[in-house]
Amino acid sequence: MQNWKNKLKGCFGGADKKFGRHALDEQRAKELKKELDSEGITWAQVEIEIKNHLDGCAPDHLQTELKEAKRLLCFGEERK
Repeated sequence: MQNWKNKLKGCFGGADKKFGRHALDEQRAKELKKELDSEGITWAQVEIEIKNHLDGCAPDHLQTELKEAKRLLCFGEERK
């Protein structure tokens, strides 16, 4: 069984490591959002996994992808 951490990795492009920019990756992110909501996973937990997954990437790429993941996964004031 695939857990949310493995599903999170599937939301990144294989070559460009961009979060949810390709149609299938975006769909996976939408599905992941539902799972994160139901399991009560916090942004802090997701952020740690993204940083682990993007280890070795340029700092600006990491920050861009964290921002995009936070937006697509609706972490912030709009997420209740």
